[in-house]
Amino acid sequence: MLQLELAAELPGQFVCDRCGQSFQRQHRGSDAFHFSFAESPGARKDPEIAVIPKGAMEIDVSQEIRDLVILSLPPQIFCSPECKGLCPRCGANLNTETCRCTKEEMDPRWEALRGLRKGKT
Repeated sequence: MLQLELAAELPGQFVCDRCGQSFQRQHRGSDAFHFSFAESPGARKDPEIAVIPKGAMEIDVSQEIRDLVILSLPPQIFCSPECKGLCPRCGANLNTETCRCTKEEMDPRWEALRGLRKGKT
């Protein structure tokens, strides 16, 4: 059995999931990958272990590097932890400008519910 420890650090171009702005950031990831020779007993039973064909002189690890980079990305990527995102009404980027809509604006379809809330108090 052969264990390969991979570590990758590369610049990435991302788009913030909150505000939609593009930004660059260094991305890092590391993981261990396991390989087994074709003639080893039980070599084909474990899906986590890649099989090295008999007589191979080199191993192509490009797929493992690709998997490492993609799977180490976080599910949500933000330009900064303090990112305020976009206003849901007017679409203003709250990191760079103030919201232009009024606080009392309400969708007219919700007016009937406002009456229910007033009746309970």
